[in-house]
Amino acid sequence: MNQVQVKISGLNLPRLVNRLVAKNICIRNLVTKKKYIKFYIEESELSKLNEICKSEHKFYIILKRKGLKNFFIRLPYFLGTILALIISYAYIFSISQIVINVNLNFRSEIGYDLAKVKRVLSENGITSGMNKNKFTSAELERLLMLSVDDIEGCSVKYSGGNLNILVYPAKMEISNKTENLYSKYDGVIIKAEAHVGNLKVKAGQIVRVGDMLIENINGAQGEIKAKVYFTATQIYNENQQETIYTGNYVVEKKYTVCNKISFKRSKPCTFSQFTTKKCGFYLNTNFFLPIYCEETIYYEVNIKDKFVPFEENESKIKESTYNSAFSKIPQGAEVGQTTYSVVREGNFVRVDCFIETEINLV
Repeated sequence: MNQVQVKISGLNLPRLVNRLVAKNICIRNLVTKKKYIKFYIEESELSKLNEICKSEHKFYIILKRKGLKNFFIRLPYFLGTILALIISYAYIFSISQIVINVNLNFRSEIGYDLAKVKRVLSENGITSGMNKNKFTSAELERLLMLSVDDIEGCSVKYSGGNLNILVYPAKMEISNKTENLYSKYDGVIIKAEAHVGNLKVKAGQIVRVGDMLIENINGAQGEIKAKVYFTATQIYNENQQETIYTGNYVVEKKYTVCNKISFKRSKPCTFSQFTTKKCGFYLNTNFFLPIYCEETIYYEVNIKDKFVPFEENESKIKESTYNSAFSKIPQGAEVGQTTYSVVREGNFVRVDCFIETEINLV
């Protein structure tokens, strides 16, 4: 039997109940409140309830339904909910098996080139989007230890969607044995003193990189100062090209899912002359499904030839050449005079900058 729970609000509700009983309507689980009543009746008796409520100018609402009919009516919704939950859990489980980020760090008192470790990881497909079942933590540690010579140890841990790799580079052994002292720069000696060892150079002498300065005899210490020139060169072409943007552009998009599946969506670029700009970003911020979009923008341009005399940009070129030469000067050097050499050959101009310094070669 199918039953429904109804709720009726209004005044003189006891009289309504008496009329229902008089019509042989079976009322179950009657709940009486000040402003409403609730009870269960057979679904087949709703038509009688409707007639009595109309005559009493009252309205009823159905709160619940019980019985096999109602169960079969709601069964598709239950099955749909269960199916949705199964799909959701399967999706979450599959995403939990994917590495979203590979975090690579090192621990040591000395610097270390991580490019070696990154190359090993890349060659073995250990990148974002990798399935965690491909390697266990122990297998990854063993792979790195066997593939990279100068690491002392490593630690690999999976944490959520992160793969955390910590490497311990082998410590460098610093020899306390005193060796001969050699020149690190080309220059002209202006001061030469040996406190310990045999002095091999004198003031006014030209030295090259690698020349012996002080020979080790029970040690090698002293003060060797030299005049060293740091130089930089820049070549300027007076025949230049001017790029004018027309304002037209085409965007090419490449999508990569889990760092494996990729596809493009773009319009054909028909520009005869163009420049490009690239950028990349993830479409979603939670990284449950890492979809990476790489955009290439093609800007249409018109390129025109023009003549720009060297004299118009002379100060800028000399400043750029000076900065390039100055960046080579080691810390602690005494900077002296700066000179320039300008040589013209046709439409090409060569600019050389010479910065004079005094450096302690040892």
